[in-house]
Amino acid sequence: MGALHPINGSMTYNLSRMGWKGINLDMMQENLFLFNLFRKKDINICTAISSSKGEIDAYLFETGSGLNTNSIEWANKWKKKLGKNFIVRKIKKEKLNSILDKFNVDKTFELLNIDVEGHELEVLQGMSLGLYKPKLITIEIHVNKTKDIFQSKVYKFLKKNKYELISQYRQTSFFIPIENLSTFN
Repeated sequence: MGALHPINGSMTYNLSRMGWKGINLDMMQENLFLFNLFRKKDINICTAISSSKGEIDAYLFETGSGLNTNSIEWANKWKKKLGKNFIVRKIKKEKLNSILDKFNVDKTFELLNIDVEGHELEVLQGMSLGLYKPKLITIEIHVNKTKDIFQSKVYKFLKKNKYELISQYRQTSFFIPIENLSTFN
């Protein structure tokens, strides 16, 4: 989620170069234009992912911005910090389960990468981690200190759903199913 760009700053670009295929989701069709050029084996969809289906406000700074969000709090924070305004666009939102079901994604797929600027918990709440069990979840958890991750709603949600934090780099945290811990060491 939050596909943004097929190459620059992409956590999945090298996987794509090695032959992996995936589903890239972004709430701006303009951002998916390059995915359609450079990631032709992938499925590229313009939608927001959330805890329910319908419409949602997207707070958009510009095409290609990694700050676009569905969170008004985050949009206002970035507006104040950057002195830059955003536009509001109503867009379609889906539950992640619906997308995974529609494209017959394997129940134990390899990687779920979530980078949605403050909307991460809602993305997770739209997915049944009892039905789908990604082998690795990479997700942004925005905290000031690493130890604060353990108090975040995202960490608690994943822990409750039997995922274990195995690593963290900057704002990205890496989780695997608890049952896979023995194979990780």
